[in-house]
Amino acid sequence: MSRFVWLDGLDADLREHVLFSLRVVWTQASNALEGNTFSEGDTLFFLKEGLTVSGKTLQEHLDIQGHSDAVKSLAEMAVGDKPLDEQDIFSLHRLVQTESVNDVYRPVGAWKREDNGTEIEEDGKIVWHEYPSYLQTPKLMEKWLSLFTALSPKTREEALLCYAKAHLSFVSIHPFFDGNGRMARLLANFPLLRNGFPPIIIPRSERQAYLRFCYAFQKASESPFPTDTDCAGFAAFLEKQWVETWKIIEAARQTQANRKTTK
Repeated sequence: MSRFVWLDGLDADLREHVLFSLRVVWTQASNALEGNTFSEGDTLFFLKEGLTVSGKTLQEHLDIQGHSDAVKSLAEMAVGDKPLDEQDIFSLHRLVQTESVNDVYRPVGAWKREDNGTEIEEDGKIVWHEYPSYLQTPKLMEKWLSLFTALSPKTREEALLCYAKAHLSFVSIHPFFDGNGRMARLLANFPLLRNGFPPIIIPRSERQAYLRFCYAFQKASESPFPTDTDCAGFAAFLEKQWVETWKIIEAARQTQANRKTTK
């Protein structure tokens, strides 16, 4: 039985269709959350035809291609048995973070080298939230990797909690200068893919609700490592987003069933 059991029973062309469709949707959605203006149609056209999309910037094209390559790389890692390590994370970051920044304090494929933070909403006002210091990052990520490696969901409920834990802890540590959101959404799907579940994809339309869950945890917790209780609300939100992934799979299964009835 394959790692991707949700593809079992499908003909080769349908398996490829599902994987490509999920890569397109995932790539478009994750980049859109960061401000990329590619639609799903634009993303499909660019990745399938290899032609640029009129009116889109070079950087937007690079971000789409980089994320698509990162999804393929993550999937290859997931079907193996080797635990994800620091160098794997750095490799994925180099694929995702396509914008060239010639600054020693803003490295690509390495932990951040200066402190960072972000504006968040609190009681209707803008406040500054400081992430853990860059000096703490190596130790925090060592612990993150240890906890991450132990994630092995057996049920859909466990898969949702695994994604929530991996994601909330990663963005709360914020180990890179940039690209943390896209990396969190990639890495949080690794234990799902490795343990027989398809990816969870958060669409641009849910950006505000999604960020509120992230910020609410960061404001309330003194530790970047959430408990099951901390993750409950986010997991329920993720369950609703997961529906679209399963629709793509079920549509392919229906096509497969139709093929059998017509033979």
